[in-house]
Amino acid sequence: TNAAPTATPAAAVFGAELLFLRAGDLYAFDLLAAAERMIATDVRDVAVSSDGAQLALVREVAGSVEIWLIGRDGADPRQLTTNSLIEGGLQWSPVAESLLYTASTVARPHKPDWENWSRWCVEAEVRLIDTAAATPAEQVIGSGCDAAFAPDGTQIAFSSPPQQTPLQLAFVGETNSIQVVDRDGANGQTFAQAGANDDLLVYGAAWTPDGAQLAYQRFLGYRALVDLNLTELQAMEASESDPLGIGAGWMLKPQFSPDGRLLMVTEHDFSSARGGSGYDLWATTILRLGEPRQVYLPSGEVEMQASEQLQVRRAVAGAWSPDSAQAALLLPSGWNPDLDPFAELFPGEAAGEIWIWDVERADAELLLRDVDFASSILWLAPTGG
Repeated sequence: TNAAPTATPAAAVFGAELLFLRAGDLYAFDLLAAAERMIATDVRDVAVSSDGAQLALVREVAGSVEIWLIGRDGADPRQLTTNSLIEGGLQWSPVAESLLYTASTVARPHKPDWENWSRWCVEAEVRLIDTAAATPAEQVIGSGCDAAFAPDGTQIAFSSPPQQTPLQLAFVGETNSIQVVDRDGANGQTFAQAGANDDLLVYGAAWTPDGAQLAYQRFLGYRALVDLNLTELQAMEASESDPLGIGAGWMLKPQFSPDGRLLMVTEHDFSSARGGSGYDLWATTILRLGEPRQVYLPSGEVEMQASEQLQVRRAVAGAWSPDSAQAALLLPSGWNPDLDPFAELFPGEAAGEIWIWDVERADAELLLRDVDFASSILWLAPTGG
């Protein structure tokens, strides 16, 4: 007799989830069921594939920092890289067949500032690896860091390494560019340049959801008793950029809402003249694109091409909901919306809390506790069976 056919296992089904780190382990929180589950241990960084089925992790296991692949259910972990470098800044290709990342002799800074970012990027390479290959080969795209796939997967943007040492400082930390190349590293072009107009660096390139423009940060350096950054937006074929917002200290990579109407920027004011520390040096701002406003800078009045929809002091990380209506922000334990936003209240870096904001109404509710300081946050859509 013929054996009965073996049934194909059904794909796992997941509801909408938030991913976060707790004591260095990766957890998922189901927003509908209000239930947590641990996915993996010893995690530094995480990225989710476009279909939501796979996770790429940077893990430190037995003293070695490498990229691992794992199912969203935590099953079938597989080490992807084996080298002496330290990986970070993971991003999947749009069709989830390859992974983009930065590999460096220096760890990606957990608390980014000018010096630590520069030391990391100077030693870094942008690499691409085929996640489906039995023996994956790491392809070097170029020297630099902070890489990002275009939404259609055909191009890659990244920051080239700094080239010059700032006056009276002991690190290479100025004059670089944002490069755009084909996904094989060919046909490179300089998209944005720093170092010629009394600015220092450009970094943190982020594509608009339609792939027509890039946002990035322009580090101006010391101005009016603090280091300043301009967030800029530029069309792919344009020669000039539009300023969107201004921030103090060092800015994280901008995050577009999925519908492309809003932009989330987070600042770490490491050079604060007030001498604060911990959560008190951080803030997250949500900008509404296409609504001009006038801002006064040390150089004069500038028209920003975005209005300030919301600013939350002390928020160190954030993520957009898949429908763009909400934002999840990481804040210190004991935070509440009625606290004085400018008082020095949270100087430590202990575990914090995730709050959910309704972006239009600007109201918030506490969702999760005991989330690692400056943890990555990912908001994942439900999957189908």
